[in-house]
Amino acid sequence: MKNRIFLIILLFIGAVSFAGAATKLDTLLNNERIAKNDTAKYSANVKLGAFYFGRDAKVAQKYMWEALRYAKRLKDKNRISITYINISTLYSLRNKFKQAVDTLNIGIRMAEEAGCREEIAFGYSQLGTVYKRLGDYEKSIGAFNKAVAIVNRSSVEDSLRKYRKKGKKLDIYQDTYLNSVAIIYNDMALAYLMMRDTTEAISVLKFSLKVAEASMRLERIGSGYANLGEIYSGMGKYGVAEEYLKKAISYFKQVGNFRFEIITKDYLANMYIEKKDFAKAQKIVEETSRTEVYKLGEYSGFCCTAAKLYSGLKNYSQALHYMKIAEENIGSSIQNKLEVWRCYTDIYKKIGNYAKALECIEKYNAVKDSLYSAEQYSVLADKLAFYQVAKKDDEIRMMKTKLSLTEMQEQQENTLRWLFITVIGALMFIVCFLIMMNRARRRNETQISEKNAELEAANIQLTETNATKDKFFSIIAHDLRNPISSFRNVVELMHDDYDNIKENERREFLGMLKQSSEQVFALLENLLEWSRAQHKTIKFNPTDIDIFSIAQTCVDLLSLTAEKKGIRLKNSIPKSKFIYADAKLVTTIIRNLMSNSVKFTREGGEIEAGLCEHKNGDVELYVRDSGVGMDAKRVANLFHIDKSISTHGTNGEAGTGLGLILCKEFVDMHGGKIWVESELGIGSKFIFTLPQPKASNEGESE
Repeated sequence: MKNRIFLIILLFIGAVSFAGAATKLDTLLNNERIAKNDTAKYSANVKLGAFYFGRDAKVAQKYMWEALRYAKRLKDKNRISITYINISTLYSLRNKFKQAVDTLNIGIRMAEEAGCREEIAFGYSQLGTVYKRLGDYEKSIGAFNKAVAIVNRSSVEDSLRKYRKKGKKLDIYQDTYLNSVAIIYNDMALAYLMMRDTTEAISVLKFSLKVAEASMRLERIGSGYANLGEIYSGMGKYGVAEEYLKKAISYFKQVGNFRFEIITKDYLANMYIEKKDFAKAQKIVEETSRTEVYKLGEYSGFCCTAAKLYSGLKNYSQALHYMKIAEENIGSSIQNKLEVWRCYTDIYKKIGNYAKALECIEKYNAVKDSLYSAEQYSVLADKLAFYQVAKKDDEIRMMKTKLSLTEMQEQQENTLRWLFITVIGALMFIVCFLIMMNRARRRNETQISEKNAELEAANIQLTETNATKDKFFSIIAHDLRNPISSFRNVVELMHDDYDNIKENERREFLGMLKQSSEQVFALLENLLEWSRAQHKTIKFNPTDIDIFSIAQTCVDLLSLTAEKKGIRLKNSIPKSKFIYADAKLVTTIIRNLMSNSVKFTREGGEIEAGLCEHKNGDVELYVRDSGVGMDAKRVANLFHIDKSISTHGTNGEAGTGLGLILCKEFVDMHGGKIWVESELGIGSKFIFTLPQPKASNEGESE
């Protein structure tokens, strides 16, 4: 089912919350220029903010902040409170939830000081909406309950009875009051729906509709019926849903809102398709096809509906025809893109074109991942606020330390000046005192040097911590999600259409699953070792080890992968060669270096592990390949976590750069060094040294 009807009420709420924006922009800008007093300037900026509300939230916010400046000059707490609440709504639209909550709390406090009950209630309603978008439905319902405690049903129903008398027309204040009540209860209904409390959502939404009918806001009434129709349709009560949706269409026709009328018809057609009533759905599609719906920005969604209809009628050529038109008019809307690729996938699966279905699933997941990343980024920004606050506290402490040192220096200079004036007649006393002060100055300089060293070390540690955090988020967000996503897509396709998939396709899919699982396992293994290294939980246990056997174990482990690419693995280390090192760490180093070489070596290439000794007793091990090689810039950034970037191998193998960073940390634990010699198109040679204890060297020479 499509979920676009609920957007109608949200957009409409925005339009009326800022007192309407039907006036042309030129007129609004001119009114702002000619406004002579603070009251007029406040009103002009509010109207400009309302004009840009549905167009550009950032520009709208600029005008609302300007309106707030004039409200503060007027010292009008009522205007100040409602302006803060409006600004918070714009923050919420921009996914800046922390700022939205902060400004809402200020607006609610100002409204309480001014005794503005409606503004207080509306503020809590907006707070509930923000928490709903954050997914914290308990806090959302709690905020809405505070709102309805102020504007409760019984008092509203009393007002409705009072103003329902024949011939009694609502004045502006009464109309605005009831409109605010309708907004609060409508938003509360949406929160209940998110919590899957359908019964309470319907009850609250019907009350909101009742209030809207009292003020005769026809578009709001139509939106209320559309929302109820969607809820009942989701419950499978198609008869009630059809009645509400048709009422919504009639109200939209009365006010001439062609866009809302088409959206509601589109949803009604989808409901008919779901209940297999293709005749009624086809009638709506054919009627809508004769309108200029493409001018509304809803053309892509309408074409998807038509495609679903003809797919249900098994007219797949006509269905694909509409899908092609939908794709051409997809626009920038993420929801439109998701709908298009989902419909494509369903049609191709029905036809039996599983290759195309899998391709569309990948495109669908790519769009979904981009939406997930954008939303998660905003939520993650709020959750990292504590980290940023802690960072600011550290900066403040550093500044206080520097200020304290400066004050110490100034105090010393003042002391010297006054002492020189006081003891001008007693030279011996001055000499003794200067000697004492000189010693004190040296101690202070030593303290200053120590403090500066501590500050520098803290800055370095903070930089490394940020780099580690960024690297970890990068691996989780991209390198780990991609193979798991591919794994999930193939499993889903095989599960849904197992009996229709040919044997050769099954083997191909199993190969894809094997490749994804190997990528995930290798990445998780390196992540685990890296995490242990970061927390200093790896025990360094050097002993005399057979380095030939360790290298051969790594060769055997990677032989199958190398054979698939036609690569020869060679162990040139002398047999029964013993060195003093930690066996587990050295195994990880050689395995990662050889795995990296396999990844970047073309078919028919060769990879060699070897050893040589220096005169000072150090052992030098290397892994050499005939791969693609690297340029100087890539080599310079290879072992730095804050500069390392992931690349793909000769067969498209994914990588994170984490394995080489892990190698460097393990070599450092041995007190050795690691570097690389590489040339583009010729190959690379990774070299690392392992210092040997003197006693071990002497024993070998004997």
